[in-house]
Amino acid sequence: MILLKKIFISFFILSIVFNAFPQANDSVYFIPKNKNAGNNYARRRAAREAMETGNLAYDKNYFQGAIKSYDEAIEVDPSLFQAYYGRARAKEQMNDLRSALMDYDVVLHLNPRFSEGYFNRGKLKIRLGEYLAAIEDLNQILDLPPASSNTIYFEGVSESEKEIPTLTKISTVSKEHAEVYNYIGVAKAELEDYRGAMAAFDKAIELKPDLATFYLNRGDLKYKIEQVESAIRDYEKVLQLNPENKEAFYKIVNYKRSTSANDSIEYNFYNNSIDKGINLTSAYLSRAVIKYNRSDFKGALADYNSAIELDNKNHEAYVNRGLVKEKLKDYEEAIKDFTRAIAIRPDYWKAYSNRGNSKFKLDRFAESVPDYSAAIRLNPKDATLFYNRGLAEYLSKQSTEACKDWQKAFEMGYVEAAEKIKEFCEDN
Repeated sequence: MILLKKIFISFFILSIVFNAFPQANDSVYFIPKNKNAGNNYARRRAAREAMETGNLAYDKNYFQGAIKSYDEAIEVDPSLFQAYYGRARAKEQMNDLRSALMDYDVVLHLNPRFSEGYFNRGKLKIRLGEYLAAIEDLNQILDLPPASSNTIYFEGVSESEKEIPTLTKISTVSKEHAEVYNYIGVAKAELEDYRGAMAAFDKAIELKPDLATFYLNRGDLKYKIEQVESAIRDYEKVLQLNPENKEAFYKIVNYKRSTSANDSIEYNFYNNSIDKGINLTSAYLSRAVIKYNRSDFKGALADYNSAIELDNKNHEAYVNRGLVKEKLKDYEEAIKDFTRAIAIRPDYWKAYSNRGNSKFKLDRFAESVPDYSAAIRLNPKDATLFYNRGLAEYLSKQSTEACKDWQKAFEMGYVEAAEKIKEFCEDN
């Protein structure tokens, strides 16, 4: 009697648990259980743990370690499609694109209704230039039956083999996912199917009208087919949705430059952008350049100050502000800005060159030589650097080295060096 009660209770509990799972008409896909699941519990658990280790490594951008963990999971359980999927994504990050594509192929062989697999494989094929194949993959998602949710679940590993395995959702792709249409548009544009591409971008925007990337892509297409004014409206929409989008900002700038005989239209665009708080750093930096070219050095300095307050890691902003300070004959402060730029970007040769120039103007000739040398190491094809170092060397009583540098500059095509060679070096 006691045994019958236990059987009844167990049956009752299992019925409740399984009824809690989505039924077949809920359009949820399950990876079939291994018939020898009881015997293979340890194996499945080991594979799942290795895969989870790979996921953690991937999330930390440790892609090589992630691949190693996914390899271990696949070796233990070759039917675990999620491990192939994770490995494919990691290989993409490592730019091992063809190998990633092979993993996506395995994923979709094991689970041919995995929308995220088609989506990622389609994007990858675009990167590989396989546009027709990419469109085919992306259309697979759109062609799923209307009842399909495209939500994928797989069995988790429970703490005890006696427990019911958990179900873990790993991804969802809506049947009418706007991103799918966006990438179809990208592929069709590459195939010069401009009408089809435009229709795809329009559909993406219809489904998700608040995503700046869609307008940017459609704007690029319109610009390409010479619908320029309409393209600019799309770029302006990008800036409404994402005021810091530099790509759209500078595309509008380039358009205004191309349609104006002077810098007034471009200048007014920067003024309006600043007034509206759109891409402030870029607007201040760009307006500063116009002010510099107009010899409004104090105005340029104010704009560079504002840009640096917003982004104090912009090495070019410090270099440009240093150049403005040079124009204002504030050489010591210019040197400080060039030094800050070098601290941020040690391989930026212009910062060394300009710091050398400022030291030179302060008659610190010997100090400027190492800066010119650093610039030459980073940019050995610039004859001006050899010429300037020659001047600094000569004035710091290194005439032999100076003549060598002027000779080098002359051989590289810097004709002004010939005068220095004739005047100071022919007797050496």
